[in-house]
Amino acid sequence: QVFYLKKKNEKFKERQRVKKKLQEGSSEVIQLNLEFRNYITEERVQSIFSKEGVIQKPEEIGRYIKLVLEDAKKDFEKDFGDKIKHLEKKKLKKVFNVGSQIVKILDKYL
Repeated sequence: QVFYLKKKNEKFKERQRVKKKLQEGSSEVIQLNLEFRNYITEERVQSIFSKEGVIQKPEEIGRYIKLVLEDAKKDFEKDFGDKIKHLEKKKLKKVFNVGSQIVKILDKYL
């Protein structure tokens, strides 16, 4: 048997941490994302469960994330429509990036 010891140096690093540069207007996106997070609640998930049934299997999590997001977006767009209508698609995606928060709530039911 042959045993190899692999020592990686900076030249062969597989992953590199990249600091994200703050883009102009990103504070607005961050603020809107924080506001949108307030729309992701246990009550909203319960509302989805009353319409669709309680989540049964981990495989269903993607479907429920989508349902909760769509429901939250409707209310958010009513309240903040004037602030988000001018945002480009990429920034809008960052505003609505709350999937992990929804997963934390849904995990309680699995």
